Amino acid sequence: MLNKKGNLLLVVYAVLLLIVFNPLYALATDSNNRINIFRSDLGRLQESINDAYFNTEVELFKSDQLIKYDVYRITNEFGENGGYSKDNLCEKKDGVVVIDFKDCNPDLNANYIELFKKYFDKEIKDLELKDNSLIGELDEVKYDKKGENFEIDYNAANKFKQDTLIDLKFLNELKNRVNSCVERKQDLKDCVGVEFTEKDGYAFFTIENDKNGLMILEGEVVVIKKPAFKFAVKND
Repeated sequence: MLNKKGNLLLVVYAVLLLIVFNPLYALATDSNNRINIFRSDLGRLQESINDAYFNTEVELFKSDQLIKYDVYRITNEFGENGGYSKDNLCEKKDGVVVIDFKDCNPDLNANYIELFKKYFDKEIKDLELKDNSLIGELDEVKYDKKGENFEIDYNAANKFKQDTLIDLKFLNELKNRVNSCVERKQDLKDCVGVEFTEKDGYAFFTIENDKNGLMILEGEVVVIKKPAFKFAVKND
């Protein structure tokens, strides 16, 4: 058991603790304290930074999905119409565009880019086709927020590179090869090196990609189909 002297020391020690820690506790719980104000501002700043990053990533993802869908739609329309839009004025045989290498002789790369611009309703910088991918840059994604003691101004570049799912280099080479064969009046079977079908004096080409990747909205149904480029030429 403690003697009277020991009890007195405990009482004195307890009083000293109260004297020291009461102000500290009051300081820690005082919302107007500079340290607590700093902590509160820092917490709001961290939360705002997280919001900036998350919201920016969401906007970039939405932009990426819009580009992907339009590229799929354009690749389908482009391929089904021999390198043109569906409202082209070229001759058609059994629903297939006839390339005559005069009035209907599509510039495939230029037409693809123009078709994309037609459907995509946002301004695009430095739009080009490279290695069968569509490359460009949209306006920056911006996030601004002002707090009582902070300000966030966050900008993220919005560049994209989307596979067209068709081999434009091969298609350009094939078109030039067919044109050369026609000009030299050579038999396409011996000259082109690509399989085709013949009907009523026309040669029908269907160049399929091995990628089952096109998600196309037909009516109210989403259809997944293989990309294909179709055209016909006279083969008298």
